[in-house]
Amino acid sequence: LAKKAAIALGYLRSPQALIPLAKSACDRRRQIHWQATAAIGQIGTQEAVAYLIQLLSHPASVQLQAAAAKALGKCGLMAVTPLIDCLRQSDDLVKLHAAHSLGQIGSPLAVPDLINLLQHHSRQIRSQAVWALGQIRSPLAIAPLAERLTDSDLGVQTQSAQALKHIGTASLPALTAMLKHSSSHTRSIAMRTLAQMGYEEVIPQIAHVLLYDPFPYVRSDAAQALGELGGRQAVYYLSYALKDGDRAVRSSAIRALKRISSPDATDILRQIDPDWASQETTILQKRARFTVNESDYTIIQ
Repeated sequence: LAKKAAIALGYLRSPQALIPLAKSACDRRRQIHWQATAAIGQIGTQEAVAYLIQLLSHPASVQLQAAAAKALGKCGLMAVTPLIDCLRQSDDLVKLHAAHSLGQIGSPLAVPDLINLLQHHSRQIRSQAVWALGQIRSPLAIAPLAERLTDSDLGVQTQSAQALKHIGTASLPALTAMLKHSSSHTRSIAMRTLAQMGYEEVIPQIAHVLLYDPFPYVRSDAAQALGELGGRQAVYYLSYALKDGDRAVRSSAIRALKRISSPDATDILRQIDPDWASQETTILQKRARFTVNESDYTIIQ
């Protein structure tokens, strides 16, 4: 009941609730510090923010410090400096929530300390630091994030790729450089990320992987990436992949050409299978039979 009451007071955002919430947050018997501190953060007045900052150094409970760090994510620029201090000297649980809050706030002031956390022994903290850097989108984080594409944890690798994607165009050189990395998994992640970003200028680099990478699964990923990017250049390189010695790569190239579905891609598919166009037409006709038109839908209603 006390937890629900604290949450309700947070929704009301009344400054009059600050004192009872503050007392409840520090009451070790009630164990509602997460709900109480969240409610104080939702109140959001200067007095509320100041109280949460005080709780960051509360001597009695690491859980209370972490709860305060989490709540400060909704409090804006006033909370940035205290949260950065948490990254430097607090318990790991507090660092975890402080990093997340700094990502929510999005201040570039936190970038150097978040970059330092990328070397932390805890994969959860590294992942949270990567996420925060992706939210802040500072070009200063590009090189350190690119290095995390080789992290020992697959989750951190994936999170790093997404963070570089969020940063945008400035991260293209770092990602394309990773296409030459010794790790096949890293090359594959970098390639998929470049495809998601949708910049056609990276097609020649991905095409080089498609034609010359020693691992068939990486070449298949390259074909899929070119299918996502599309364009005449992609069709040109995919046509060469149809002669690949690996069946899976050839199948990926065919799927990519079907996805592009341009006149050039269609011509190539017809050369492989003259019946392809008629098969596609038959499939579309079958789908059309089961499509309920607008007038039918009105009658059903």
